[in-house]
Amino acid sequence: MSARGRDSRIPRSGSLRKHPFERLLSDAFFEERTLALVLRKRQIQKTLWIDGGAPVECVSNLRHETLGQFLVQRERITNAEFKDCLAEAAARELRFGEIVLERGLLTPAELGEALRQNLAYKVLECFTWAEGEFRVEPWIPEVADAPALQTPRVIFTGITKFVPQDRVAAALGGILERPLVLAAQTRVALRDLRTSPMQDELIRTLRRPTDAHALFQRDGAERDELARTLYACSVIGLVTPVEAPAGEPAVVEAERAEVEVDVSELEDETPFFLRDEIAEEYRTLRNGSASAVFAVEPGADAAVVRARYVELCRRYAPERFEVPELAPVAEMAAELLHAATTVYEQIRRRRPLAEALAPARDAAPPTPVCEPEPAPDARGLAEEHARQARERMAGGNFGAAAALLTLALRSDPGNPSCRVLLAYARFRESAEHAAESLEALEEILVAAPDDVAARLFAAEIAHSVEDHDRAVAHFERGCALWEAAA
Repeated sequence: MSARGRDSRIPRSGSLRKHPFERLLSDAFFEERTLALVLRKRQIQKTLWIDGGAPVECVSNLRHETLGQFLVQRERITNAEFKDCLAEAAARELRFGEIVLERGLLTPAELGEALRQNLAYKVLECFTWAEGEFRVEPWIPEVADAPALQTPRVIFTGITKFVPQDRVAAALGGILERPLVLAAQTRVALRDLRTSPMQDELIRTLRRPTDAHALFQRDGAERDELARTLYACSVIGLVTPVEAPAGEPAVVEAERAEVEVDVSELEDETPFFLRDEIAEEYRTLRNGSASAVFAVEPGADAAVVRARYVELCRRYAPERFEVPELAPVAEMAAELLHAATTVYEQIRRRRPLAEALAPARDAAPPTPVCEPEPAPDARGLAEEHARQARERMAGGNFGAAAALLTLALRSDPGNPSCRVLLAYARFRESAEHAAESLEALEEILVAAPDDVAARLFAAEIAHSVEDHDRAVAHFERGCALWEAAA
């Protein structure tokens, strides 16, 4: 149902903390507004042109977001071709895309698709903004053959992949007060959202009134994805709150699943106890306490922390769990090793030890009043996206982490740390990426053979594809490098 004719919910200007980007975009969609949304964060400025509720153009003062740089990053044109086209476009006062077409570097269809992808890239990056200001201009210039985006899909992807987790948690407070159900009438086509299997299951569940709190009887990674999906569905009007039926709950709460380990056929005491211990440590991790697994006091000496990490690497080494008696807990050990590596990486990057050891599901700390201003250059943006990606990985949301790391590498393509994390995040997102991720990590190790994170991630992935010799070689080299740095 069109919202035209009613008072707009979009203020003329304001703070993005009070009016998050996803809400502004959603209101423009439902009101079918045509306007220019000017966004500013420190020295970064973007102007998003919206026609009838759909984004059609985004002008950014970030050089790496221009169409030419985007085509170079995607290897659609060479850097030399980019410079030549840019010079000719300036001399003839034509658009860059027109010169690309004239020279036959892209077909019209290829250019149109590149324009849509570049527009989506610039718009999706705005979902990562936790602060900034905006103002609304009530007109836009004419844009011939503008590649309009599907607003619901952009919002759904932006929230489930890029919005900071603390913003999702804050927004869910009011949404979860009443049972939820799919909206009877909606302008959103489910097939356009490209949902995951978990999201499909959630949408099927919400076909009847459902107590939202009962949906959260899940582990950490699934809880985060569930929270993001619920928030996204509410913003695009796909899910709406309803009154619970009188005298009875909307659904029966499911019991929390516990990790059970079958030890009935074990004869050797050593595997029996180790298997039981690993299962117990895994329960501790799944309950949200990485600090209990790492078991180091805040304020501990760096040498103590490093020694503990090496000890955990040996304890959870993949080759220890190749024997049949320990096979049921091999995946648990792999997750424990990843948790230990994540915590140690946070400590190594000089985060306060108490913060690094905090449970992944704890509420985000309040933003300091005087936050330092990072430089708004490509490297500064890459570091910010990488920081957010590490937070997603610590919470188990590897799909969102991979998306953020992709953004980071588009800003700073040569960042080795981001390349290592992206390869691992893609593997953790889906085991189908194992071969591709292992190849990417070993390519990095050719240039940087002493990259410890790449070594340990490569060991884990090689073990997952049962290339045990390769896994042992990477793992032993990684542990030796840690010990040498002690």
